[in-house]
Amino acid sequence: MEKGGGPPVISVGGRLLPVLFGEVLLGAAEALLRPQDQLLVLQAGARQALLWVSAVEDLRPCQPAAAPPGAAADLVAAWSGGDEPLAVLDVPRAVALALGDPEEA
Repeated sequence: MEKGGGPPVISVGGRLLPVLFGEVLLGAAEALLRPQDQLLVLQAGARQALLWVSAVEDLRPCQPAAAPPGAAADLVAAWSGGDEPLAVLDVPRAVALALGDPEEA
């Protein structure tokens, strides 16, 4: 990883991709980086970013659901699930945020 004035970046295949930290997006003051963490590549058109997460437990098909009461919607594109709705990440907005593009974030 490189440190500088912009977001942190990681070189992937010779391209520097900005990194978003899942814990920070969910409100943590800082991200704790662990060896077992995983990186997800986010792509919106030709633009890419990485999402650093503590775990990927499952991939589920989207089943549209209503937002739960009081749910924050900053980076939520939709909700999925039944009794316990899951937030669906708004990937284009997350990538724009990682790239420092306030017009699209």
